[in-house]
Amino acid sequence: TFRVCDTHWSCHGARVATMEVAKKLGLDCTSIDNLFKNDIYVERVMAGDLGSKIYPTQRHAEDFLTTFNYNRVVVYDNNLPNFGRAFILDNPDALNEQTLLVFGSSSVYSMFNYLARIFRTVVFFHTAGNIDKELVDKIAPDYLLAQSNARFVVKAPSFDIKISDYIKDKRKRLASVPPIISKEC
Repeated sequence: TFRVCDTHWSCHGARVATMEVAKKLGLDCTSIDNLFKNDIYVERVMAGDLGSKIYPTQRHAEDFLTTFNYNRVVVYDNNLPNFGRAFILDNPDALNEQTLLVFGSSSVYSMFNYLARIFRTVVFFHTAGNIDKELVDKIAPDYLLAQSNARFVVKAPSFDIKISDYIKDKRKRLASVPPIISKEC
């Protein structure tokens, strides 16, 4: 369920986490199990976010899902890195027509390969589990998921953040970074 050279779930871990979420939400887990039973995985050797930080680089074989990629059903993505990122998935072939709103962090990304097949619409905001109440009211999802990585648990999630503040701050900080200019020889 974990990636040996990384701090994030493996594809299998993301599937297990998704099934646990489905159970907690009271969804039909038999139908969801059937949805995932024909998934095909391929093994790749990867360094991951930890393995790439040491010398020599450490790598480990891990499975990757090949039969579905949530990027195929992205209908909106503001393309901001990390906090402030927002995207919407719309999968007309999903198991149900419901909407899931996710306030999460990097570990939830691998779950989107599974969540996007359960819920017709998945709306995501990268907030490490902090919740924007105004967005919850505006989107009025059928289900809400708050996910955070262990490194963010040192501070309790907030319920009064504004995702627009994250986005403005991120755009401001990115605008202040000088562009990389390369000179050709």
